[in-house]
Amino acid sequence: MKKLTSQSFTGFGLHYALILLMLLSLLSSCQKDNPIVTPVDPGPTPEKGIPIYVPAGKRAYYYGHGTGSGYKNGNRFAFTPSSWEIPEKPGTYSVFINTYAVPDSVFQREQMGGIIPEKPGIDNDFQAYYGLVIDGGDVPSQDRYKLDLSKPHWINIDVVDKAKNMIKGSMEAHFYLIDTVNKFDVKNPNHVHFTNLQFETKFKM
Repeated sequence: MKKLTSQSFTGFGLHYALILLMLLSLLSSCQKDNPIVTPVDPGPTPEKGIPIYVPAGKRAYYYGHGTGSGYKNGNRFAFTPSSWEIPEKPGTYSVFINTYAVPDSVFQREQMGGIIPEKPGIDNDFQAYYGLVIDGGDVPSQDRYKLDLSKPHWINIDVVDKAKNMIKGSMEAHFYLIDTVNKFDVKNPNHVHFTNLQFETKFKM
């Protein structure tokens, strides 16, 4: 039998050290090939068959001037926001999201909005409504919706700057079709859900 010497142990140590280095190198390579990725929120699941319209261009300034986006029944969409002081109630302002038949059109297709809080902050029970228009964009649709009080409806105002004529915020509201039996347009859903609406616009002058 061959005797183990100090050289033999040194050989074993070197052998295992090389194996350890190879394993460390392999693990480092795997980490580079498979970096840790922070998951991205995909948003709500889109409901199929929901009519999605578009924001208006600059020619529709009368209806608002600004940018906005959010989800309608889980479908990502953009809109033209607007805001103005209510003539009958000086000092009280409303804000609306507006969509149109085609870009740069004055033919409005839908509008949702309501009264904003007197001060920046959140209102968890704001007055909201939703309506559709047809024909040339100024005839109310016979399909009427009502605010669904069983679901969240809130508006959060981040900034109201009257000096710069600007308002910024977010809101959410849900609506249901009043008459689902005698529906005027079969494409209109029985329920409309507006979620994660973000907007920034100028006050109508």
